[in-house]
Amino acid sequence: MADKYWLRRLWIATHRWVGLTAGLVLVVIGLTGSVSVFWRELSQVFDARLAVENSGAPYRPYSEMIDAVNAEFPGRKHQWYFGLPWTDNGVIYAVDHDPPERAGQYERPLYVAVDPFAARVTTHYFWGETPVSWLYNLHSHLNAGPVGMTIVGVLGFLLLGLALSGLYLWWPITRFTLRQFMTTTRDGYARFEFDLHKVAGFYSLVLLSVLSISGIMLVFPEGSERVVSVFSEPSALERAEGEGPRSTPRPGAPAVTMDDAVVKALQLFPGARVRALMAPAAPEHSYGVILQQPSEIFDPFYPRTEVWVDPWSGGILQVIDPNEQGAADRVLSIATPLHGGEAFGLTGRILVCLTGFVPLLMFYTGLRQWLRKRSRATS
Repeated sequence: MADKYWLRRLWIATHRWVGLTAGLVLVVIGLTGSVSVFWRELSQVFDARLAVENSGAPYRPYSEMIDAVNAEFPGRKHQWYFGLPWTDNGVIYAVDHDPPERAGQYERPLYVAVDPFAARVTTHYFWGETPVSWLYNLHSHLNAGPVGMTIVGVLGFLLLGLALSGLYLWWPITRFTLRQFMTTTRDGYARFEFDLHKVAGFYSLVLLSVLSISGIMLVFPEGSERVVSVFSEPSALERAEGEGPRSTPRPGAPAVTMDDAVVKALQLFPGARVRALMAPAAPEHSYGVILQQPSEIFDPFYPRTEVWVDPWSGGILQVIDPNEQGAADRVLSIATPLHGGEAFGLTGRILVCLTGFVPLLMFYTGLRQWLRKRSRATS
């Protein structure tokens, strides 16, 4: 007689062994992900120089901050990325993504902390050399470079598979009962652990799936772009991760400052907030102003509105308005704020932080069940 439950048993075995073999690494990625969500705030805990006293006064001119950073670190070849604070007492981070001091090393940008109220450098460090940034790198690529990044991406697929197969195994063979949605200690601790494994997996399914898919998109951006381009063609315009359009040097031209560029950008997008700046490090570089429009509600910290200004003439070289872009750009840009929870503000970040503990809970309860079953089989 044919076994009608063979497929279910196959799924159970696959779910169990994928969880047991990949589970411990997923625990590490989950816990370090919880830390990464609040890396700015935690960095301030470890180093008080990354926090400033907010006097309520306006920021010093951006040009003064740029001059302070260039005086401290002269001769840079790449544009500085100035990320504005997320909190009222946060520093501005000036970032050199390819510093000569860490040439050839993977993910070791130079972070320079700038007090925006005094336009002075307070401290600096290379990413990956502080406790919080080291844990962040452990989450993103296991501190193992491109190979580690690929492993993390593959683990994202496995986590998604575990979540979806868990839903299949949770689904009742006959009918739904209240017990499927709750835990109980009435039948002993072993049954409680079994219930906890199922219930925790069910209630965290949506968030785990979102984090898995967004993580996969961040690890494999080119593959994600190819998938999305089947439905809508992504924009070919340069993003702020690059160095923007080139300008033509005009020695002797009237000075144009970053503050002038910010004024021009805000004239194009009234009501927008300045979120980041790209400061020239060479005569052919342009000023980049990254803004958050009120419509960019899901991109509070990584907005996509960009205005590039010629530092010699003050003319607008390029404008990127996400409201005028297609579905592909919107899908590709949402991966980062979804993965960190920023898309839904502080509530989203807290939920993502808590979800990072789910792999630990699932691995522990799953391992306990397997050990208990193995013990019974050998006794």
